[in-house]
Order: sequence, then structure tokens, then C-alpha cells
Amino acid sequence: MTARKSPRRRKPQAPEPGPVAEGPKHEVVVHRAPPPPAIAPLLSELVDALRAVAGRMIDIADAAAEAVQKRLEGRA
Repeated sequence: MTARKSPRRRKPQAPEPGPVAEGPKHEVVVHRAPPPPAIAPLLSELVDALRAVAGRMIDIADAAAEAVQKRLEGRA
């Protein structure tokens, strides 16, 4: 008695690619949720503190520049 071979299975064929829709390239859409209510006041306070520090630094730099200018005018 001879052994029968099992029939070959056909390989599934890949579907043909359809037309590619042309759209705007490099379009990035970012959806950001607003910060949770607990974080929003903290961020606001941080921004206010940074503004105050920046303002004081500018005042100090202005005073230093004025002092240097007066000292240079006194020597001239």
C-alpha cells in the first residue's frame, strides 16, 4: 500500500493595494486636555512668582547699570 500525500495548501494572496488618498502632508493635530483643577492654581502661582523674580532681577540690573554710569561720569 502506498501512502497518499496530503494536497498542498495554497498560499493566501495579498490583496491588491488600492489607490492612496493624497492628503496634506505633515499635518499634526495635538489635542491637549486642560490641566486638572488642582494643578491649574499651582501653575498660576508659579508663573506669578517667576514674573516677580524676573521683575526684581531687572530692577537690580537697572540699579547696577545706573551706579556704574554715575561712577563713569564722575571720572570723566
